[in-house]
Amino acid sequence: MIATIFDEKFMEGKAEGIAVAEAEYKPKWVAEGEVRGIAKAETERKPKWVAEGYINSIQSVLQARFTTVPKILQKRLASISDLGQLELLTKQAATCSSLKEFEKLLR
Repeated sequence: MIATIFDEKFMEGKAEGIAVAEAEYKPKWVAEGEVRGIAKAETERKPKWVAEGYINSIQSVLQARFTTVPKILQKRLASISDLGQLELLTKQAATCSSLKEFEKLLR
């Protein structure tokens, strides 16, 4: 009988503690997690997304101007992560006179 009363009170306290945590702390923890997730995306993932956008733009410009973009050139572009370099290459893709000239810029 004593163990049963103890167990009952323990379970009531546990349930109450869980309810308090759910009501008071969970929203705060979720909000903090969202803030951390957004910050991580901004610092870690956004530069990659921007780089991918530049690479897609470069390939689109080269394809529009010269019909095809060789796979080797696509691979070289995909290996570049420096946003300043990619911005410059985007402009050069629009103004270069040939694919060979553009390819020289990647070396």
